[in-house]
Amino acid sequence: MRIRLSTRLILLIVTLQILMLFLLVWNSSRIMTDSHAEMFENMLRSESHLLTKALTPGLVYNDPIILQDAFSQLEKLDKLVYAQIKNQQGLALATLGTLPKNRNLDANYQSALSDGIFDLETPIRFEGKTLGNLRIGYSLAAAKILNQETRFQNLLIAILAMII
Repeated sequence: MRIRLSTRLILLIVTLQILMLFLLVWNSSRIMTDSHAEMFENMLRSESHLLTKALTPGLVYNDPIILQDAFSQLEKLDKLVYAQIKNQQGLALATLGTLPKNRNLDANYQSALSDGIFDLETPIRFEGKTLGNLRIGYSLAAAKILNQETRFQNLLIAILAMII
């Protein structure tokens, strides 16, 4: 049985359209995942910077009670796994959550994916002088869920387009 030329051309065109649709959906998903990761990373770095500004008075007065009170306000945040503030001598003045042992700081979102926690350390400065450091760990769960939902929606769009 031989397939007519017109039928073969139609099958070829449909196959090429499905391939192009797959490539468009895959590329869209990749771009969105990368942009979500970049936005999430920038948000966490900005939030950490703002947090250091809020903690500066407690370090200026070397008052652990002020620092621990600031941390207690952050306890409600689901994305915050741990936080610790140390003075110049390395003495922990306030802690929230359990600080992991021997965990390296993350350079970017991709390096944080291995353990699901974005680990940052930010110096706290006042009038050009470093008063201490803030070590903080953020959960990547929200970003992972957002990426999964985006991939699922892209997959649905591709399936619907193939059906139509």
